[in-house]
This record gives sequence, structure tokens and C-alpha cells, in this order.
Amino acid sequence: MAENYSILYWTKFFGEPILEGQNVDYCGYPYTCTFTYNREEINSTSLLIFHAPDYNPRDLPAPIYRDKAIKTLPWILNTAEAPVNDPWQLDARKLKDFEYSSTYRRDSHFPISYFGAELLDYVRRPQIPRANSTNHAPIAWIVSNCKAKNKRHYYVRELMKYIDIDIYGHCMNNKEWPKDKPIVEVIQNYKFYLALENSNCQDYVTEKLENAIAAGAVPIVDGPATYDFVAPTKNAFINVNSFEHPKQLATYLKNLLANPHRYEQLLSYKKDVKLTDAFHKGWDFYGKKGLDALPPTKRSYCNLCRVSRDIAVYKRNHPSATPEEFWTFATTQLDPQPQYASGIQVDDTCVINKWSIYRPNFLVLYFWQILLFIVLLWAIHLYRKRNPRTFKHALAHSYRSVKRRFRGNGVCYGEHMI
Repeated sequence: MAENYSILYWTKFFGEPILEGQNVDYCGYPYTCTFTYNREEINSTSLLIFHAPDYNPRDLPAPIYRDKAIKTLPWILNTAEAPVNDPWQLDARKLKDFEYSSTYRRDSHFPISYFGAELLDYVRRPQIPRANSTNHAPIAWIVSNCKAKNKRHYYVRELMKYIDIDIYGHCMNNKEWPKDKPIVEVIQNYKFYLALENSNCQDYVTEKLENAIAAGAVPIVDGPATYDFVAPTKNAFINVNSFEHPKQLATYLKNLLANPHRYEQLLSYKKDVKLTDAFHKGWDFYGKKGLDALPPTKRSYCNLCRVSRDIAVYKRNHPSATPEEFWTFATTQLDPQPQYASGIQVDDTCVINKWSIYRPNFLVLYFWQILLFIVLLWAIHLYRKRNPRTFKHALAHSYRSVKRRFRGNGVCYGEHMI
């Protein structure tokens, strides 16, 4: 029977122990691993994982598991979200407790990609014929996060002044979701898809991009500074940052709509053309580890299992090893090597409030409400001026009605009931 090693999650996953008892037995290793949330196993585990959104600084292991001078249990920070969504991740003092990271970043110790091998299939999949429809705008946007840190909704609101956009989801929606239709099928009705990330951080590219490629729509992107590592060709995406103003982007999109040949050139990667070296390089990393056929999350779990086993074997073979000797082993023999002395670093690549420049001011946002209120006041003024006696009578009648209502409800002011 294959040896099994436990991997302990100190926190739950968005409040739920969804990985409890899940086995990692699909990696081709002669051993397996099992995830647990049972904190009593802290002395028998080789890795301790914290899910960033569930991290609580008041609920941490005992000092023996935290003090760098005596600890021999690596901590792993795990999240697929941008750090600006969990501001504590911007505190270097808290991050110093962690030796490993498991995030969307390509330089993470245990990277969690939003994309799997299926992205390669989507890239090479022949374009699906799209029927011309007058029932849809040329652009679709599916959005659920209404409080994106980069304020992307302000950019979209500005863009909508110059070109039509169908919006599905919880924010700014103007289109009902088609019954029983998956996301990709919805996007297939559109020429373009807004793949705008909720945060602008290095390597933060999510499933929004994959959905657009799978649907055969041209992605309009905003996220990290570069998309080279996921762009099959240099002109496969339209980056909003290439245009000084949303109006210029709208003009460019309209020109593409009027010129089908130019539009099809953006989808040339679906034909027999050479894909970029950067795109190929992005997949070679996993191929070298023999894990390229696995889904992204399972690839990460396999790497966790391998390191967990290597640490367990070292501790078993060196029961008298000091913490210093253990970390010498960990930082020289393990792949990946932990950041023992400094802890993982704060991600300083994120841009907050990027699109606040398009935030409408108060007068613009409530223009019609303010105008209606002014018109109402003016109408009251004119009526009072032309019919002073009638106006006073109506006002007195309203006052008496209010008094009767309060009296009927037994409302007291001071010693008197009115």
C-alpha cells in the first residue's frame, strides 16, 4: 500500500472545509497525500496552508509553529484572488510568517493557473459560424463583482456612450440571462467580449479570457501590464490601454465591424499560423514536470504533495535535526525553495482605482433627478404666485390632515397629544 502524507489546511475555504479527506492520488507518484482540516494533526503534517480570504490574525497556531528560530513547518499562503481584495496581504509583517505561496502568479511556488490544457484546444478550435443578429449588441460583458478595486464599471459606463454593450449579471445589467445557457454559449452571440479583470496585478488573468477564446469572440482585455504569456498571437486581444479614451476604442471596434476581413485577422490563431514563443513557453513549464495533462488545480496539488513527502522523509531520516539544519535542507534541496528568512513578499504591482478618472461627478450622476426637483419647485412657486389663497388653503388642509393622523396614532409631544 502506497504511503500517504497529510497536508493541513489551517483555515477553511470560504468558510467551508471543501477539501476534507480529498486524496491526491492522480500524480503518478508511488505515494499519495490527503488534505485535512483537523488541527490536531499539526504535528504529523509537513505543510500548513492558509487560504487568504479566510485568514484571521487572531486565530493562528501556537508560537512554537510561528517562531522562525524554532519552527520546522512551512506555511503556505493560498489564494486565486488579487491581494488588493484581501488588504492584509499588503502587510509585510503578516506575510513574513509564510515561506511558500500558492497563487495565480507565475513566480508562485505552487502556481494556480486559471487555465488548463483545454486552452490550447480552444485556441486551435475552428471558428464557429456566427449568425448576424439584430437582437444583440456587438459587445457582451458578464459581471458579478460590483465593487472591483480598479473601478472598471466607470470605464464601461463611459464606453457605452459610444457603442452598444449587452451586460449580463449583477451590475449594470441591461440583458436577462438566457434560460439554461452556459456562459460560453451566451458569448458566442457576440463579436467581442469584455474580459476586464477586477484588479490590475501582475499575471492576474482569469477565466474571463478563456471563455472569450472558447466562444470564438475577440477579447477586449484589461488586467496585468502584459498578456504575452496567454496571447496565442500578438494581435489576438484588444487591450483597452492601447487607446487614450473609450471613445477611440469604440471607433476602432466600429471600424472592425465594418471590415470583416480585418476582424477575422484577430482570430487568425484558429488557423494554421505560428503561435508566439511566449505562449508556448507558458505551457512548457508544466510539460517539464509531466503534469501538463492535469487541470490547473490538480497540478498545484501534485506539487504540494511532492514537497510534503520530501519534507516528511527528511524529518523521518533526521529525527535530531535542528531547525537551522531543516531550513538548510529546505532552502537548498527542495524544489521549489521556500523563502525562509524574509517570508513571501508584498505584491506591489497592483493598481487601485485605475478607472476612477471616468467616475461621473454628482451633478452628472443625478442630473435628471436634480432637474426634476428644480422644475417641481418652480411649478410650486408659480402656482403659489398665481393662486395665493388657494395655495394657503391647500397647505392648511394638509397641516390639519397631518394633525389628525398623529392624534389618531396617539403621538405625544411634551405633555400634549396632537
